[in-house]
Amino acid sequence: LPTGAVSGFCSMLFKLLEDSKSDKNLQKPTHFAVILYLIEGSLGLPVFAKGGGVGYLLGPTGGYLIGFIFTAFFAGHIDNKKDPILIFLYLLFSVSIIYFLGLGGLWNYMGLEKNFYEVFLIGAKPFLLIEIYKILILTVLSRQLFKFRKFI
Repeated sequence: LPTGAVSGFCSMLFKLLEDSKSDKNLQKPTHFAVILYLIEGSLGLPVFAKGGGVGYLLGPTGGYLIGFIFTAFFAGHIDNKKDPILIFLYLLFSVSIIYFLGLGGLWNYMGLEKNFYEVFLIGAKPFLLIEIYKILILTVLSRQLFKFRKFI
């Protein structure tokens, strides 16, 4: 969702769903897929919101993109058989990594003389409510979706 220097990540809901595992025997390193995605984009393949190239990792969205790696890693360790509140908190922690690294990268891009609140207003505030909704949806639907996924 374009809103200025930083675009919203609608795919994050599906990425978290993919990374969450339904069975402890299914160990899949999805963070490697994210690393491959970033390499492809850095090499110029148009996989990012508006194209490709190493400039995306050095630009205002670079920190967010790097945060995907860590989010995929942590989301890949979620056990959907746990209490939904724990799943919600774990997903919230996983997504927070994207914002932590993303805001740091955006702050560096905008200039460190800016105060953090200005960076937060551009790089996080417009997206926080929708992120909470996405995490809630995933928390509520995760068990049913994994049962369906096993059926397929």
